[in-house]
Parts: sequence; structure tokens; C-alpha cells
Amino acid sequence: MKELKHYLAAVGVAAAAVGCSTVSEVEERDAYAQPNWYVDCAESGAEGRFWWREEYVYACGLGESRFVQAAEEEMYAIALNNFARRMSGTVDSRTSVYFEDGAKSSTSSITYSVDTTLIREHVTEEKATFRHGGSFHTFVRLKMARSTFENLMEEASNERRRGRNG
Repeated sequence: MKELKHYLAAVGVAAAAVGCSTVSEVEERDAYAQPNWYVDCAESGAEGRFWWREEYVYACGLGESRFVQAAEEEMYAIALNNFARRMSGTVDSRTSVYFEDGAKSSTSSITYSVDTTLIREHVTEEKATFRHGGSFHTFVRLKMARSTFENLMEEASNERRRGRNG
């Protein structure tokens, strides 16, 4: 009976050690930093070797909040918006230049809008989180196959046409 108690205690300690090993601590940073893959976030690229290369489209996002879940939601919303803007966004840009009594003044206005865009899937994500100055900073890079991106872009284009002709 005594040996069984020792065995059960050892199993309990081992289970606790294994349980703790699945937890990772969020890094606390003294200075603000961004992952290199976020800084250099390309909009598209190819991955693989030789003839097994596949074309991908990427979108990155950053979230910041004192609540980690809010930072993550903001990060995903921005990254998905970056996909959507490229699929179905429109840009209205206007610059006006005025001359009055030999003095020049100008104004510029840029507005972009994104219609509701269906994004059913992306392939993978790369994520990083750290804490700095009392806030969580979360970064993500979403990856989608170019063929999927182009299909979704075509669907968005068809939706816009239907809306105008509807």
C-alpha cells in the first residue's frame, strides 16, 4: 500500500510537470520591437523547391491592447481587412492645388472602402505576442494560396457587378 502511494504521488508530480510544459510565458520586453516577417510582410510570394513551388498571398496585422484577447482580435481583423481590401476595395483619391495672390495651397483627400467580402479560408498563420509598457502586442501573418485568393477576388467582383445591376 505504501508503494502504491509513492507511485501515485510520482504519477501526480509527473502529470503536473507535463501540464506545465504545455504553457508558454508571454515575453516582457523593455523596448518595442516587431518580428522581421512582419516588418517585411510581402503581399505575395512563392514557397517550395524547384517544381514544387506554390504561389501564396499574405496579409499581416498588428493588435495592441492591455487585454491579450482584444489585441488578438484587432490583429486578426486588420490582417483579414488587408486581404479584403485587395479583393474588393475601392480607392477615391483627390488632390486640389490653389493659387491665390501668388501663394500656393493644396489639399489632399484619400478615402478607401471595402465592401463586405467573403473570406472562407487561409492556409496558415505565423503569430508573435509580447508585452511592453503594460500592453500586449500581437502580430500575425496569414497565408492563402494564390488560387484561393483569385477565386475569392472573382467572387467579390461578381458580387459588385450584381449589386450595380441588381
